Amino acid sequence: RGHARYIYRMASTVSAVLKSAAAALQKAGTQLSVTTLAAESRVAAEALVTSSSPAAFVAPTAIVAGGSIGEGASVWYSASVTESTLGPKSFVCEGAVVANSVLGAGTAVGPNAVVSDAKIGAGAYVGAGATISAGVTLEDKAFVPAGTFVPPNSTIPAGEGEYFDVEVEFALATAHAEETAKTYQTLIAEDDAHWDATLRSDDYHKRPETDNEAVAGFVPGRIMNSPLTGK
Repeated sequence: RGHARYIYRMASTVSAVLKSAAAALQKAGTQLSVTTLAAESRVAAEALVTSSSPAAFVAPTAIVAGGSIGEGASVWYSASVTESTLGPKSFVCEGAVVANSVLGAGTAVGPNAVVSDAKIGAGAYVGAGATISAGVTLEDKAFVPAGTFVPPNSTIPAGEGEYFDVEVEFALATAHAEETAKTYQTLIAEDDAHWDATLRSDDYHKRPETDNEAVAGFVPGRIMNSPLTGK
């Protein structure tokens, strides 16, 4: 009994402390709402996508602050783009960081690459994990291999190759934009419909040709709407 009283007193003390803390936060006007913060960040990112570029994709987990996003450009999951200009159909891959830079049309920044205070020409490719330092210029179609460190104020000459298919990347961005725009309820309904179609047998919707088949197959609607003569 003494042990029970001790537990009760401890619970009452903890409850009182939590209530006091909640009251203090409310009085100070503090609002701890992850949903609100996420929504505000999303709106800020979408505001950078001009009305003329409905297919541009900004992943829900990406960070976009300042700058502008060109038509068909995309910023993928966990990437960060701050105070930068992204040209049409350029894309910043997963985990990449782009700050205070200008990316030309059809430019690719690979996963986990870092581009800071640089100018990237049209069609250039920055490989995964590469670091582009301040003052660097990549001319059109320049190529930076994965993991490369490009020192400050360097210039990478223009290339000649096509390192990726811009239209394929654009199509992927469009597909992701459509999927991430769906509500939770829509995704659940689509998933249910998929498994319903997958698990049913090929003749599940097949209508019995005779009343005898209806009886044997337990089809109530058909039975009630027929004389069950077997003919």
